[in-house]
Amino acid sequence: MEVLGLVALDHPLIRHAVARAAARGVRVFTLLSDLSVPQRSGYIGLDNHKAGRTAAWFIERLCRGNGEIGIIIGDNRFTCQESCEISFRSCLREQGKGQQILEPVRSHERADIARTVTEQMLTQYPALQAIYAPCGGVEGIVDALRDSGRQQEIALVCHGPLSDSELALIDGTIDIMLNHRLDEFAAVTLRAMADAASRPHSEVISLPQPFDIITKENM
Repeated sequence: MEVLGLVALDHPLIRHAVARAAARGVRVFTLLSDLSVPQRSGYIGLDNHKAGRTAAWFIERLCRGNGEIGIIIGDNRFTCQESCEISFRSCLREQGKGQQILEPVRSHERADIARTVTEQMLTQYPALQAIYAPCGGVEGIVDALRDSGRQQEIALVCHGPLSDSELALIDGTIDIMLNHRLDEFAAVTLRAMADAASRPHSEVISLPQPFDIITKENM
C-alpha cells in the first residue's frame, strides 16, 4: 500500500497507527475530519471554521428573542465537528443576542440515537429555538421534530447530504443544509492520492473543499 485515505476519530491509537504507517512510507490523507498527527500527508475536506460560523449566521437571523439553541454532534473526537461547534459558538457569542447555547449531545452518527437525544432535548428545553447538527444521523432529528409537531417553530441547520433531505427542506423541517459536494470531493481526493503516489516525498497539503447552502427554494 502506497497511499491511504482515512476518515477516523482523533484518538491516540489512531494517531499512533498513522505515525507507524507513515514511518513505513505510506502516505496517509485525512478525509472530512482531520487528525492531530504531523505525519499525515494532507487533509481534504470542508473548512469547518467557515461552516460553523455560516450555520451560526443563519441561526442568528432565524431566531428572535431569548431561548435555547441545541447542538448535536456525532462524536467529540471528530475534529471536524469540534471545529464546527467551536466556531458556531464563537460567532453566536459575538452577536450577543441572549440565547443560551446548550452543551452538545452525541448521536454517534446514528439516526436512532439522534432521534432519542432530540426527543430528550425537546422535553427538557421547551423554549428551544434551533438545533445545529454538523453530524450524521440527521434523519433521526428530522423524525423527532416532525413527531413533536414543532418542526415549524424550531430552526434546523444541518450538514448534508442525507436521505430524503428534499422532502425535509420542502416541508420546513430542515431550514438550511450545508451540503458537501461529494462528487467533487471524490475527484479531488483521487487526484491528490494519485499525485502522492507518483511523488513520494511531496509536502503536506491542505485542500479545503467548498460547500453549498441549500434551502427549499434552490434545490
